[in-house]
Amino acid sequence: MSYAKLICDTLYNNFIIAKIDIFTILYCINCNNLAKFGAFFYSKSPLISYLLIMNIRYKQASKEAKLSLLLTIIYLIAWIFTAYFGSDEKGLLGLPLWFELSCILVPFVFIILCWIVVRVQFKNIPLEQTK
Repeated sequence: MSYAKLICDTLYNNFIIAKIDIFTILYCINCNNLAKFGAFFYSKSPLISYLLIMNIRYKQASKEAKLSLLLTIIYLIAWIFTAYFGSDEKGLLGLPLWFELSCILVPFVFIILCWIVVRVQFKNIPLEQTK
């Protein structure tokens, strides 16, 4: 059992308020001991309240950034595939098919896809610090 986990468990079990270093707090947060650690201290310590809120914000922001990067990579692959491997035949608008696919259809599909991802996966979280 590590030193940080021992302190976290001791604080929870005995309600001992002791001087805690930042590494112990981060350890408890990263090891999913939020319920243990935050239950007693959440309203008593502004530092821990701030760290718990920031942890939630960072997880959500990281998830949104990963989704955005994934959508960007998929868009780039789709655009390259349709632009370079499309035929020179005329499309519905009288333009070359590769142009219609890569510059009209793919952007339209990804606008709809991005709208769906934002509506389903992104959350409106407050960015300012609460006291």
